[in-house]
Amino acid sequence: MVSQMIELVMLADKLRDSGDLSAVMRRALEIALPSELQDMCPVLLRGVRKLSKSEVSRARLTLDVGFMLHKRVENWLNPDKVRYLMWDSSPQFGRDYQMALVQEVKKADLPVALGSLLRMESLFAGDAPDFGNDEDVAQTRTDMDILRKTFCLHAVPAVLIGFGAAGFSHKLWSLLHAIRLETFSESELCDWAGSVLSVASDYGVERLLVDLESVHAQDVVGWFQDTSDADKKLLAAGPAGDAVPARQGNRNQHVDANPVFEDPAVAGANVVMNHEPDDAFEEPPPPVTIKFPRVLGIPGLHHVIDNEIYLRGEEDAGSGMVGLAGDARGGLCTDSAAHRMGCKRAAEVSSGDFTDIMKDLWAVSAAEVIRVLGRQINQQERTFIMQEFDRARTHLAFYFTLKLSHLQEMPWKILQLAHPNETVAQIAANAVLQSRCQHPLAVELCRELRDSCESWVQGQSLMSDDKQDLQQFVGALALVPTSERPIEGGGVGQLVPQGPGPSIRDSCLRHSSSLPLLKKYMLQYLRNRMQPDSKDFFSVPCRPGVLRTLQDCLRPHESADCHISFEGFRVDLEPTSAAIESEGVADAASFGEAVREVLFFHVVRGSPNSLVRVTVDGESGFDAADIIIAPHRTLHVKGHSREVIVDSVALEWLNHSEKQLFVLSLASFSCEELASICKWKPAEKLGYGLWGVAEATQLKIPAAASHVFAQVLEELLPSSPGDGLKVDARDPGVHAWRACLSAMTDIGLVQKLSEDQRFSMWCLTKQGVASVKVGSLLEQPSYAMAIRDGVDLADRTVWELLLLLDQDGWKHAVQDKRGQESYRPGSDKVWFSRPGDDSISFWYLLCLAQGNSEVPHFQTSGFYQALADGKAPPVRRPRKALQAIRNVADDDWDIPLMVADAVPAKRARKKRAPVQRAVQDALEANMDHAPIGLQEDEEGPEGHSDGDDIDQELLDALAEMDGAGPDASNSSASSSSSSKSSASSSGGSSSSSSGDSSSSSGESEDADADAPAPADARAVNPKASFYYGLGHAVRVYKKGVPIGWEMACAHPLHTSKKCRKNLKEITRTRSSEETLQCLKIWIIRGRHVASAEEHMSETWSEVQRDFALGQLEAAPDDPPMHYTAADGRVHQFTRRTR
Repeated sequence: MVSQMIELVMLADKLRDSGDLSAVMRRALEIALPSELQDMCPVLLRGVRKLSKSEVSRARLTLDVGFMLHKRVENWLNPDKVRYLMWDSSPQFGRDYQMALVQEVKKADLPVALGSLLRMESLFAGDAPDFGNDEDVAQTRTDMDILRKTFCLHAVPAVLIGFGAAGFSHKLWSLLHAIRLETFSESELCDWAGSVLSVASDYGVERLLVDLESVHAQDVVGWFQDTSDADKKLLAAGPAGDAVPARQGNRNQHVDANPVFEDPAVAGANVVMNHEPDDAFEEPPPPVTIKFPRVLGIPGLHHVIDNEIYLRGEEDAGSGMVGLAGDARGGLCTDSAAHRMGCKRAAEVSSGDFTDIMKDLWAVSAAEVIRVLGRQINQQERTFIMQEFDRARTHLAFYFTLKLSHLQEMPWKILQLAHPNETVAQIAANAVLQSRCQHPLAVELCRELRDSCESWVQGQSLMSDDKQDLQQFVGALALVPTSERPIEGGGVGQLVPQGPGPSIRDSCLRHSSSLPLLKKYMLQYLRNRMQPDSKDFFSVPCRPGVLRTLQDCLRPHESADCHISFEGFRVDLEPTSAAIESEGVADAASFGEAVREVLFFHVVRGSPNSLVRVTVDGESGFDAADIIIAPHRTLHVKGHSREVIVDSVALEWLNHSEKQLFVLSLASFSCEELASICKWKPAEKLGYGLWGVAEATQLKIPAAASHVFAQVLEELLPSSPGDGLKVDARDPGVHAWRACLSAMTDIGLVQKLSEDQRFSMWCLTKQGVASVKVGSLLEQPSYAMAIRDGVDLADRTVWELLLLLDQDGWKHAVQDKRGQESYRPGSDKVWFSRPGDDSISFWYLLCLAQGNSEVPHFQTSGFYQALADGKAPPVRRPRKALQAIRNVADDDWDIPLMVADAVPAKRARKKRAPVQRAVQDALEANMDHAPIGLQEDEEGPEGHSDGDDIDQELLDALAEMDGAGPDASNSSASSSSSSKSSASSSGGSSSSSSGDSSSSSGESEDADADAPAPADARAVNPKASFYYGLGHAVRVYKKGVPIGWEMACAHPLHTSKKCRKNLKEITRTRSSEETLQCLKIWIIRGRHVASAEEHMSETWSEVQRDFALGQLEAAPDDPPMHYTAADGRVHQFTRRTR
């Protein structure tokens, strides 16, 4: 018994070695022995032989193989099941492995399980179920046992996917491989895939399983052999194998000791030689197609909650914020939120019940947070905690809405049929019956189950005896898990900031001829300034058409409502509230009026269109210039100091059910409106007041005491009836304090707890806590589009260079390319662009901003880059245009016809020495595949080509190295003569032969002297190359300067197409090292890719995405050399040598 316990514990704990074997054996003894004998466990363990690591490994292998065979037999004997797949890969299972959990339920058990589940739902519907009734307790225990026996949760065999194998095709191959280990044949694997109802995963490529149409079994599991029926029966019989009829018959059969090929007693059979072969051979069976027709993709709530917690650097402060939220609302911190959401089933998540947790988070007001903090927290720490609390709450609201809202639409709406509230379920069933959704589940409900479903919608009970088929359908939906892991739980007012400087809006008006170009770079600059991790606030002009709610962007067009009123974004500010008795009253009043026309917000997320998510058919979605914002209501304006007080937390004025984030469309603003966007710095202190509440009009505070009113609220807010605010009658200024406290007591906001001759105790009432508003003080407004200080010219953006040129008096002209004179220092300051251009060269603007050299217009970026670096620009090859004469006879012209330009003679190739031949072969092999232009390089003028002789220089240098041998002179002479023997004629119609080389050598030398240098755009330097894994990296040169890298893939399966990547070495987003890193990772990830097309497109797209997100792994110095061949096996790559 103890040995069986040890095997059980080893299987449960997945013991990998013998290091923890003593603990495992101790657990087994504690399980097997009674409590009075537990003290004998150490004594017993001393006499037990410890198993070695090899014995433990063999024991685990035996258990794993036995369990795999057991699952094969079980899946064969009980094929009628419903399965739920939970699929995920790194990092929790190790980077090289993927794991898949499968939850199985027999269809016959679904009606009973549904009844038990509904009874338990009704029992636990209240906050505290009553277990005083013994019958209810017994029924609950019975229902729990039924559900426990119904579920079967296990992990399929882990499959090694290899380092960097992040593509969907490879992960699908690994998943089907693992599932095939638990089935006997390909047809059973197809049935297994058809029984999967849902897949819960994170937002990696695993979610693409829902979009999979079909895949042939031979392509993914073709190396498996189907098991025969006799072997299936033998495995199903278990140890009683002799009882199998087929095996018994084979054992009793007589075996001849001396077998012969033929029995002479048996007459021979005639063979018909002229038989048709089509009749003699059977047709090949049709290929087995694997597809997941019924699967619904469910996002893993564990991933949505845990992986998207807003912790950006200050982890301790973030943890304090989470704990603060829990203390404020009785334990609603993120951990308990994850626990609560872990108890939600897919039906409740689909109906929108996930917003309950957000309602609880939105219910926490800023005043309640301050009360939890207490008085010991200083002003700076309070401000920081409030900022973290606000950012965290809006961040969670954004991710909850973005990644779970699609579940409320079709086809996920079908899940609501299993909602515990029968009214919600019936409404969803009616909606599915009325829809035109073609999902297999919706088709099944609208056809085979339509009569039962319609009677249920009309009022009949779901648990009726005549609705067994509908109970199976709803029961399967009721058990869909929600975790990818095991169950663990009008007018535009411009706000002009203070400070000198030219107006950016005037710059936009002066350059109105190129507004599309300006707007492009303005949006780029704004997106870089509006970062979600910034503590700054922004203000934009309020007008219709620039805001949409986040929910409306994620819904189909027919259900979206984008009408938004801007009245709620500010308190009713009095026109004279900003005017005070000091100098500059008029300026203060105009400042207050300008604040009334703008919207204050903080950025929650930029570029939402780049997020990986599930989309709904017909949704509006996001644009590239959209940002997710959280508006803050304007509470108060201080015109004399140009300060604004807004709500410290976003959306504070709305009801809990109405709070949602907004999408701001920056593309809807004009260039003048974009220039008026301001950025505000939050002060290190909070503001307190009674703004926007009815009690503020009844409050009568003497003018002499108004200056201490905010301080009184600040000290009152952390107080409670048990720890009130103590006021000392001997403190200076106490009369103003008592006047404020008495005024608030008269209207029921403050309660006096006690009073004696010296001290008095005060605290806020419940009404007072709800009335106090906590605001963030915004100061130091500046234009968001302003130029940054202390930045070099080379580090500025295109927009900043445009502003600098405008401030320096430059003008812009849109013209076609023609003979404009170059800019010289002291001449007219005009920069040009072509009509319709939406981009401008950064290096062109940088050269003009430097203003220290002559700058030609309409050149390439490479020309301007060399000019800015102080190098000699590349000389453009002159072009001679030919006059085209068409449809005109020769006699009609009184001028001689223009003869075509003479084609210069080509330089013949020299006779190559052995070392030169090898280098030249490598050079030609790379140059044949070199594209016309590098990726991410800008396109030059038409016909532009730079001469480059670096290849010939290398060959000449190698020839000098070979000259040390005895045949060097002969080799050089023969190479020279061969070089002169292939000169072309001027008309290009013939060429001289090798036999005439000696007689035409003089003419060849003259032709070579007049011929220009070779016009190759770039050359590959074979000496600057190296092998990396399955790739060959070569540095590309231009005019002797390295300009890029080329990586060629040598994968045996990628030979059908030229599999290579050419990248510019240095770009605005990549350094030289990062470019080489991207190419190396591309080679590593392509080792298990089946085709060159997938390697060139999908794998490279994944590398670019990970690099943009900052998630690209480091390239190892010793890259792996194994790859997946066409047979599906992993081989070691061996490089061929010359």
